[in-house]
Amino acid sequence: PNADPLTKVTIIPHGMAMGVTEQTPRDDHYTYTESYLKDRIKVMLGGRCAEKLIYGEVSTGAQNDLKEATTLVRRMIGQWGMSEKIGPMGLSIGEEHVFLGREMGQPREFSEKMAELIDAEIQSQLLSLEKATLDFLASHRDQLEALAQAVLKQESLSAEEIREILEHSPKETAAVESLKSGSPDHG
Repeated sequence: PNADPLTKVTIIPHGMAMGVTEQTPRDDHYTYTESYLKDRIKVMLGGRCAEKLIYGEVSTGAQNDLKEATTLVRRMIGQWGMSEKIGPMGLSIGEEHVFLGREMGQPREFSEKMAELIDAEIQSQLLSLEKATLDFLASHRDQLEALAQAVLKQESLSAEEIREILEHSPKETAAVESLKSGSPDHG
């Protein structure tokens, strides 16, 4: 509910991606809240979680989404202090250096023990967000299946088409109301 609204969903491959979910920010952002970032990650995990829910297993299709989700969680924890377990620390984690490439050549500002704690917290948060995404999709399975059928038939769906499908799926839920009003329901 805190994530940016969908603009388009397509199963037409783009580069290495098997499809794309486009979102357009409601407003220009200079800072992001933790709830906004977590909802962005849930969107990134949505395809993988849908596979897990519908097929009982995952494929390699979510590779880019997993990489982006992991990078974002790493930055939330290490750079922005968004972890109760690690605390309010601003470490140089997840920063890319133009001339050195990624984190190469930079001395680490924390111990091996802290690195292990950070890795464990990244895993914990990703698993928690995956569970929340799975629970959300399971409780909206009728709408998920209606969207899947429509995108398989049409290959691409606009925001208006998505809204129409969700409103006319077998049971309208709080998620549809959230889409209509642009206000959050639950996370």
